[in-house]
Amino acid sequence: MLNEKGVRDQLASVREALCKLDAEREALRGIEASLSRWLDLHAGPTDNAQLSLVPAKTSNGSIRRRGMVHGSIPLAEAIVKALTAKAGSTMETREILAAAQAMGAKTTSKSPEKVVEWTIYDLQKKQKAPIERDGPHRYRLPLRAIDD
Repeated sequence: MLNEKGVRDQLASVREALCKLDAEREALRGIEASLSRWLDLHAGPTDNAQLSLVPAKTSNGSIRRRGMVHGSIPLAEAIVKALTAKAGSTMETREILAAAQAMGAKTTSKSPEKVVEWTIYDLQKKQKAPIERDGPHRYRLPLRAIDD
């Protein structure tokens, strides 16, 4: 049976774990940035550096997002993770959507597959992600994009 003290202890434990995860995420972002800078200096820019989906921050330090995040992970981030996991293989839009939803991404659209395709287009054009269209409703991330 739950009691107030037990719930408060669990809440404190969860908050502590979240703080540790935030600190680890920031440290990993710093490592990623340092490694990317090193590659830029010593090996030239790579397409792989473009796959970073660290949200841009506004002048007041808040995170700038194009739309609302309805799930536990932004849809664009989940799409890149799904394609990276299957790098070199072609995935259909519905497979990408299913993988993104399994990661916790959500959309309130009546046409979620169209949202996935629009998001991929946005990633290609605005973030220069090396995602290739491999036919109607079929996309892939070439192995060369993650080998660098």
